[in-house]
Amino acid sequence: DLQTKATTVAGQRETQFKGESLRGLLLTSYGFSIFGEKAALAATVSLLAGLVLLLASIAGLIHFLMTPKDKIVLAPHDSRTPTMA
Repeated sequence: DLQTKATTVAGQRETQFKGESLRGLLLTSYGFSIFGEKAALAATVSLLAGLVLLLASIAGLIHFLMTPKDKIVLAPHDSRTPTMA
């Protein structure tokens, strides 16, 4: 009778131990999956911001190349062109 009770208690202890371990592992995995989702969102936002900045740089370069030399406001000082007051 005592051996049967000991076996039953040992089985319950093993079940409880495995259940708590599994619960902890699942919660840890869930927590890191949330970090992964936030990192993916941050990567997407950073990529979009980089693309916007790239397009702005290209537009600025095109604007610079298409602007006539006499219309440039902050041109380097040249003795042949009048200086702005």
